[in-house]
Amino acid sequence: MHFSEDLSLVSAADVVFTSGALQYIEDYQATICALTERFRPQMLLVTLFPVGTFPIFASVQTNLPGTRMAHWFFNLSEIQEILRLIGYYLSFLTTPNLHST
Repeated sequence: MHFSEDLSLVSAADVVFTSGALQYIEDYQATICALTERFRPQMLLVTLFPVGTFPIFASVQTNLPGTRMAHWFFNLSEIQEILRLIGYYLSFLTTPNLHST
């Protein structure tokens, strides 16, 4: 097993793993597509990913003193559709219960 922070050094991967990152990327759809297109992994493993049944929305994360970061909250159906369009599917999901009220 090999981990790399420099993607230019990697030509292929069986698993692409991202943890607590996609919600901070403005064009997360393009990032998901680029990762799967370039590395053609058998599995895309995403953890610490705020997803629920609510409509997608952006917020500002302010829990780090002196820092304000844009942050996505994702709609599960939208993420499943993005995956379906690029030939992947959701096989397992565990999240905190993030439901709209």
